[in-house]
Amino acid sequence: GLAGRVAILDFWATWCGPCRAIMPLLDTMYQRYRSEGLSVVGTSPETEAIIRAHLSLNPVTYTVARDTGGTIRAYGVRGIPMLVVVDRAGKVRDVMVGVDGQSVRRLDGLVQQLLAERV
Repeated sequence: GLAGRVAILDFWATWCGPCRAIMPLLDTMYQRYRSEGLSVVGTSPETEAIIRAHLSLNPVTYTVARDTGGTIRAYGVRGIPMLVVVDRAGKVRDVMVGVDGQSVRRLDGLVQQLLAERV
């Protein structure tokens, strides 16, 4: 579970170029901070076969799941990639739609800040 962890929820799809581009960056961040309490969860509405085929060519070490339960609707995803950053208390602390170099740096800084927070 994500309880007590800082989480980045990444709403993405295989056909979205910027989504594909950010996955290795998220994976690097996950590997750097997971021992400190960071979880990354990628969610795509596509079929399992499409997601698996993509991941076999572009593997990541964080969790990637199919959105079967309307998670994308629940978070009001307006565009992808959309990153939702949740703190250790389970509160949404930031939402980024579309990602560039500047937002990746902001994300890294925010993750460090949230990991340092004690609940």
